[in-house]
Amino acid sequence: MTARRKVFDKPRWLVVTGAGPVERYAASEAGALIAQHVPYVLQTHVGGCDKRRLRGHNLLLAGTAASNPLIGSFVGEGKLRVPRPPQSYAIKVLPSPFNPRRQVLALAGRDERGVLYAARDFEHYGYDRWAMNLTGRSLPQPHVARPPARAVPFHRPVPDWVDRTGSPAVPHRGIWTWGHVIYDYRAFLEHMSRWKLNLLICWNDYAPVNAREVVDAAHALGIDVVWGYTWCWGEDVRPGDADERARWRRRVLRTYERQYEPVGGDGVYFQIFTETHKKRIGRTTIADLAVRWVNDIAGGLLERHPELTVQFGLHAISIGENLAPLRKLDPRVSILWEDAGGFPYSYGVDDVSSVARTAAYTRRLASLRGEGEDVGFVLKGMRSLSWPTFEHQLGPFVLGRADRDFIRRRAAMIARRWKHLELGWRANLSAVCRTVRAAVDAGPKRLTVAGLVEDAMWEAEMYLPPCLLAEVLWDPTEDPGAIVARVSAARDARCLA
Repeated sequence: MTARRKVFDKPRWLVVTGAGPVERYAASEAGALIAQHVPYVLQTHVGGCDKRRLRGHNLLLAGTAASNPLIGSFVGEGKLRVPRPPQSYAIKVLPSPFNPRRQVLALAGRDERGVLYAARDFEHYGYDRWAMNLTGRSLPQPHVARPPARAVPFHRPVPDWVDRTGSPAVPHRGIWTWGHVIYDYRAFLEHMSRWKLNLLICWNDYAPVNAREVVDAAHALGIDVVWGYTWCWGEDVRPGDADERARWRRRVLRTYERQYEPVGGDGVYFQIFTETHKKRIGRTTIADLAVRWVNDIAGGLLERHPELTVQFGLHAISIGENLAPLRKLDPRVSILWEDAGGFPYSYGVDDVSSVARTAAYTRRLASLRGEGEDVGFVLKGMRSLSWPTFEHQLGPFVLGRADRDFIRRRAAMIARRWKHLELGWRANLSAVCRTVRAAVDAGPKRLTVAGLVEDAMWEAEMYLPPCLLAEVLWDPTEDPGAIVARVSAARDARCLA
């Protein structure tokens, strides 16, 4: 009889996760960090595990107090405290209650998204630093019978300095883009999730053929999808004509019910006739016309679909200081302001001559309609469409299924532009922090901020500017230099400058 050779003599790790799809995804992502360093197949248990196994292993716990009984017991005993706001998390290293010679690494969330964000921040700001400290570099060793003799993550105890808690300053954080320039929707969404972004606003001339599968993939990653389409943007229109407004009301409702309601998204976004430096059309201000147009059309849509989230993309360049009429806008409609000042509203990353004025205007917009304000902002200074070569879609299309070689070649082609943008974001991140702080400090009931990231090859590389924006949206009070240093060190962030 041949004796069995012992191939791994250190305490093994075991994963116990809650049952929700986002929790299970978070556990698989965190578990992958362990699996690359150990010579065994990592066990993962959903919901619970027998005590014999628990006694013999170090434990990676992922979930909420309600979904994972082991996390619930730590919370109940006061050993683990998760902040109260939605999407919050706590990362905590604890001795195992089943065996004092074993560890527990808890990735606990207030909700499912919080669990995922715990996994992401553990990787970016705990694991990466730990791996560098131990080895000088990360050393993947999947299923190797004889691990290297030097120190390797998860062969040594996890240090307690990875402990961390977090809550988002901006609850709804995302990316605004045209759909036809998403070339790999799964990678695009995956990269969003890696930076704790939870909203995709996707504009199209026609709904994608595979819109339902895009929505399903996004929801599995804790990301909402809001479909954007025109309520007269880009078309000749007479805003003061009641008959024309009635025609658009029928068209908007028909488009939603035929194209977007069946695919199960999380809301709609629209633009009208406000993308102009003019302040009037005829004798009437654009602000007054916009309120009349939106209240009529949105009212008809919400009458039939009262639970629908409706976002109005409004260009501040056509409104200026004439804000009073907008207080009459239907409170069920969220305003997403665009072009509200210099950087970060401008495409130019060096347009920082009016930072104080831009922040002050942002604060006014964020509190315009009082305590019930539902407001958002679209920030720029990143990749946008090439308008000289732009062509409107002529019919439905398949979103995000481009050839991988095409994606690789296109990413290489635009890298030079990203390098220039990165330099601007590194130098002027304080302007982004100040603008976002102004919106947060105004205290709207609901706050959304999205970065305009179009034709950016985000699915190929997680370029630094969107990563910086994501972290500012999480905490705009942090020192800008510290954000740049911390995010630049994360292995997910693609730095070119």
